[in-house]
Amino acid sequence: MVENVQPLHRESVKINRNLLKIPPLSFRIFVPSRNVLLSTNLCIILIVMKKLLSTMIILTALLILCGISSAKPFSKALPPVNAYSAGLGMAGVAVGNDPATLYWNPGGVGLTNQIAVDISMAAAGFESPGNWSFIMLNSSDIDGNRIGFGLLRNFSEFEDKKEYKSYTVSLPLSSSFQSGSLPVGISVKYITENIEGDGWHHGMSLDFGSMWNPGGGVVFGYSTLNAVGSALRSFSHESWFGASWGADGQPISFSSQFRADELTDWDYISKHYSVGMNYAPRSMIAEFTQTNLFEFRGGYLVDGDEKWASFGIEVIKGENDSHIAYTMMVDPVGWKNRAHYISYGYSKIAAKKPALWQGR
Repeated sequence: MVENVQPLHRESVKINRNLLKIPPLSFRIFVPSRNVLLSTNLCIILIVMKKLLSTMIILTALLILCGISSAKPFSKALPPVNAYSAGLGMAGVAVGNDPATLYWNPGGVGLTNQIAVDISMAAAGFESPGNWSFIMLNSSDIDGNRIGFGLLRNFSEFEDKKEYKSYTVSLPLSSSFQSGSLPVGISVKYITENIEGDGWHHGMSLDFGSMWNPGGGVVFGYSTLNAVGSALRSFSHESWFGASWGADGQPISFSSQFRADELTDWDYISKHYSVGMNYAPRSMIAEFTQTNLFEFRGGYLVDGDEKWASFGIEVIKGENDSHIAYTMMVDPVGWKNRAHYISYGYSKIAAKKPALWQGR
């Protein structure tokens, strides 16, 4: 005799989340609804901003205190990036999983796997910072697109010894192809600049870039900065090629790049390149928690007649938590010129695509 079988209704299924040890957020991420995904990422962004509020207040107070001493102009070879990129010797064209990709290669926004906020300051000495940046990336990967926002301040000195100040607003957009292994990006920039008190001049520019992951932890990058734009001094045309390697599970990763404006001139390339290495040792506790507690990095930068060596350290509080990084850049000849970069960031994994750059 066949027993009566009650139909299985969705309401009758009871899931013990504590037993499964699955965070409640996981149920929301995989719901096939764009509205739910947007609300989830909005909550993450609000959490990130809340975490950074106290830090922003402290940094603002430090800026006010440092205001009693005037900032010194930077070398034009040292852009307003974060301490992570500076620690790699400015070799960031093929490094995607870091907010500084907003400056080097808009295509790298398509490789980042975090919703992140990064605040950085840089000074030519222990005085008021001359360069600073605020970068925010949204890697929610809605419809295959990723976006970001950046506000950067640059204070440099050109070859003619004229001091140069600028503010840049950057809006990158990246779309991925070939199952995410080939992101292509474009960044719209608005720049206002002032050279030796000559008044503020304004203009717009476009950056183009892409990265390619053939597998094995290798990533190639290409970018053209200021491909199209106004005839301001800020809009110098630059093309870069880069490569990086960071296999999953390996504590050491490498990156390199060279300027590609004149590919047939080896002498030119030999005077415009940079290399960097990142070392992320895992202690027994870190191995258990799957968290890098410290990272160390170093790099070497050549820009024309200038040469810089970089040494950096980063302290990370949890895989999806805050981190603070410091990098010192020095002239290896005489060790006289120095620059200091410090960054604070907070991020949450967006849990969409795996990171292709494993050194972060």
